[in-house]
Order: sequence, then C-alpha cells, then structure tokens
Amino acid sequence: MTFRSPYTTRSDDRCAGALLERALEGYRSAGDTYGIANCLGNLAVIGLRGGAIAVAAVNLRESLRLSSSIGDATTHGPPVRI
Repeated sequence: MTFRSPYTTRSDDRCAGALLERALEGYRSAGDTYGIANCLGNLAVIGLRGGAIAVAAVNLRESLRLSSSIGDATTHGPPVRI
C-alpha cells in the first residue's frame, strides 16, 4: 500500500526528490543538522508515496535521530517504531 496525495504527481515527487537530494548534499557539507533532518524527513514522505518503504524507513529513522539529537520539537515528535 502506498500513500497517495491528491495534490502531487509522480513528476512533482521526482523533481522535489532531486532538489532535496541536492539540498541534502549542501546541508551535509555545511554540517547543518536541522537541514539534514528536514531533507531526510521530506525524502521519507516522497519514498512512501512512491512505494519505496525500506528507503523511506531509513530516511525517517535518520531524520528522527538527528532531530532528537538537537532537541528539535518541530520535526521530532513522539517515538515512532518503524
């Protein structure tokens, strides 16, 4: 089962994914933990919509780990088991 939003298309997700990957590289280069976590969280959503559950889970775990490490309450919510 994949999550489908009525507001996005696969081409939107492909474009957004490519932009997020570029942003992720920049945030990693800069050492920006919040930016990395945010990009990974968004890549997880795109992965879920595309049916790439394993990739989405890896990205989400890392996003939550990083968010927790900096005390980010906007990204880091209650514990999630994947």
